[in-house]
Amino acid sequence: MQYIKSTVRRTGADLTFTIPFSVDEHPNGLQQPIDNFIEEQTGLSINPAEDGDTYRSKPLVSYITDMLFYSGGSYVNDYEAAGFTTNEISLKNEVILRSFYIMQVYDSVKTSNQTLLHNGYYNGFNFIFNGNDSLYTITEEDEFSDLYIPNWFIESLSGVTTTLYGKISFYNAKTGKLQFFSQKVNPTGDTNMYFEIQLNPNLLTYTVSSPIVSYELTNSEYINKINNTLDSFTNQKPTYPIGNTFLNTGKYL
Repeated sequence: MQYIKSTVRRTGADLTFTIPFSVDEHPNGLQQPIDNFIEEQTGLSINPAEDGDTYRSKPLVSYITDMLFYSGGSYVNDYEAAGFTTNEISLKNEVILRSFYIMQVYDSVKTSNQTLLHNGYYNGFNFIFNGNDSLYTITEEDEFSDLYIPNWFIESLSGVTTTLYGKISFYNAKTGKLQFFSQKVNPTGDTNMYFEIQLNPNLLTYTVSSPIVSYELTNSEYINKINNTLDSFTNQKPTYPIGNTFLNTGKYL
């Protein structure tokens, strides 16, 4: 949902407010009905609004993310390789609209002592408008590009540019599973799952080495270990009661 905020000075006279309306379809705001769904599936909070506890950082320049899904022995940057059909993609099926990317940013690649500084998501209402292609140009206008870093961390840097570590995964609503990515085809450890982010705490901007080329991880043991921690449920249409008179027995006539 988009909001228009205005400041009005009271003069004692009648005022006329003009509120623009449009019938144009736009992805902004359409994501809100599935926010709770995403939280339930991942346990992650949804792109937090900026408040007194975080600083929002924007990319200094646009960058490219190339998400390569594994299919038939090859890595391909399209959603058919991720398991979706042509019709599901072209018709914007629910399994597409409920799928989403997760961006997580840490202060270290060492899982034993790393701190999660940011998590956000980019869902089907946004990326489906790119068609079947999973190659994106991320600009400062994209919500996915906003990094909400805790103020205590920003202030601890004392103005010194520092390296953070980003990781992108994909929740596939068709399978109910997370798909993970690495910066190498044959990763040798967890460190290959991260890309570097250079954060400037003074300007609250960041840069990455573009393009970010990410290959779907095919290590079934690791994938199953993570996905077994997720809860999934079937989204079914409710069965509505018949009749229009409600009785104290809890039934309708």
